Amino acid sequence: MARFAPDTLSEALDCLPPFERYYHTQRPHQGQACHNHIPVEVFPTLPPLPSLPTLVNPNRWLLAEHGHLYRRRVNANGSIQVDRHSSYVGQAFAGTSALAQLNTPQACLHVFRDGRSLREFSLKGLYPDLMPLTDYLDYLKGEAPSIEQYRHFHWQQTGQLL
Repeated sequence: MARFAPDTLSEALDCLPPFERYYHTQRPHQGQACHNHIPVEVFPTLPPLPSLPTLVNPNRWLLAEHGHLYRRRVNANGSIQVDRHSSYVGQAFAGTSALAQLNTPQACLHVFRDGRSLREFSLKGLYPDLMPLTDYLDYLKGEAPSIEQYRHFHWQQTGQLL
């Protein structure tokens, strides 16, 4: 197959269909699934992919994180940072470490230090229960640059990667 060096997005998109045909019908695949055979020979019919949902629950990730512990340093002002949200623990704990445990059913963080409960906070920054997939993707697309800026700022301030 000839190599192309498209200069524009439309030229790149024009190259995709012929490459996809070549990739699946002519090119031996060296991965474990095909063992150097052409993909269409090994998998002549593939099941169709499921369609994308129209509504999504953007907080569903919480289910997999229930009970997870996060170590946090209590800032000089007595607060801990979770994502981009601060929650006040107490000035007496400034400069110490605390554990924040995620409680998914109650949508809160339970903060402990030395086995002693300090505070319980409602999770901040959660989304509505259900939202259209297109709205959620638009929101994520807008949120991504600000998250990257926050991580870069945090790294500059502390030298630690998030």
